[in-house]
Amino acid sequence: METIDDFGTVLSTHRVNNKRRLVTGFAALAVGALFGVPGVLLLITVDDTVSYAANRTIGVAVGIGLVGLVIAAMSLSRAIRGGADEYFEVREHGIVHATARQVRGWTWDSISDVVISRPVRETRLSRGLGNGRSLVSFDDGNKARFDGTAADREALEAAIRARFPGVVRSDRLDVLRRLGAWWLAFAAVFLAAGIWMVVTIAGSKSEQIVDNGSGSTAIEISTVSDAGYAWLAVGLVVCLAGLITSLVLYSASRR
Repeated sequence: METIDDFGTVLSTHRVNNKRRLVTGFAALAVGALFGVPGVLLLITVDDTVSYAANRTIGVAVGIGLVGLVIAAMSLSRAIRGGADEYFEVREHGIVHATARQVRGWTWDSISDVVISRPVRETRLSRGLGNGRSLVSFDDGNKARFDGTAADREALEAAIRARFPGVVRSDRLDVLRRLGAWWLAFAAVFLAAGIWMVVTIAGSKSEQIVDNGSGSTAIEISTVSDAGYAWLAVGLVVCLAGLITSLVLYSASRR
């Protein structure tokens, strides 16, 4: 069985900046709490006669809050799994990846596939989330992933390219996956719109007491027509499909 020393001389070391992931994770957690908690409280306590504008505000707040929590969970979990001393080593006979849990290595000839993706446009959010992802697959079924949090990422990619005889792919779903963090923004929009529709439907009926001279009569008043309910139902289906698709594509872009 091969040991780490069998991979030969260390040619370069690329440490992973998991502190950056922690900062991103806690910042996203703060945003999630700042928007999500008031949004949920308003969603629970809002009066049935609330305006459409207020419904949209509630939906946007809850949507931003949930997206913030998703980013926080992903960033913090990766930082914890990697640990403070995570690194990649380019060695004479292979590549080594060390995390808080284990140190693994693979020979250069065991690489079976390499996928390198980049976001369509670099933004502060994309940089915080790693600015794209490089995925190296091996014959034993294991995978090594690294992104912009790895020091001198370009040199690490160049070393892998130089030793991999196959074709380095940009991505199977390049056009869609390169959007990266933008899929979270799309998910927030779909979620906010869906919540607005649910709150609108829930608050569309109210009772008004009318004095007809001989007594009082309760009249049910609806702010949404039958056709409006039908369109809102269709909209909810579209928002649900869009939310699921956005989250799936974002998850796929991070693999």
